[in-house]
Amino acid sequence: MSRRTTILGRGGTTLIAISLALFLVSFIPPQPMGSGDGITEVSARTFSPLNRAPHFFAPIISYYDTVLTPQQGVELELTANGTITVYILEVNTQTIFNWISEQQQVPARDLNVTRLEEFLEANPNAIGWQHEINKETIEHTYIPTKVTNVTIVYSNPSSENIGVNHSYREKSFIAPGNKVLNIALWTAPIGIILAIPWLLNRWKQRKPK
Repeated sequence: MSRRTTILGRGGTTLIAISLALFLVSFIPPQPMGSGDGITEVSARTFSPLNRAPHFFAPIISYYDTVLTPQQGVELELTANGTITVYILEVNTQTIFNWISEQQQVPARDLNVTRLEEFLEANPNAIGWQHEINKETIEHTYIPTKVTNVTIVYSNPSSENIGVNHSYREKSFIAPGNKVLNIALWTAPIGIILAIPWLLNRWKQRKPK
């Protein structure tokens, strides 16, 4: 048996073992971190960050702001009674309001939808995800690629007030399940291909003559 075949064969068995371990890790359930349910009312031609204060506490406002890592994510379920665009932005809400205030040279918060559009045009890298909701319920899981601030913002350019019901669940992952599973599915076949010649040679050598 050649040295090269031995090295490749042992490397192949190592890849198989790694892929099996990753396969098992991908099925470890995420751990809950925090959650919330409620509704955010977005007036016509305005934008609003998600208000996580319970609706019966109105008019109290508590905007959704958090920090997530690549091992953490937020699962969203959103239902709107009209057409509205939802953004997951990799900034906190105060960054948005400060930018708008500096541009407009006014201390008050300007929630005009045009101000949000200007912010996004000037800061396109802040957009982690966006989606238009049209009188429907959507679900989405967002996991950032780096440690980042995260906020959720609704944009309502229409002439009607719109309510968005939300349910969010923040979770911590040992590793992102889909990514780990994909790596396992790629490494296993490679490991098998590398290991087969070595295993066949070992089997032939052990066969009784």
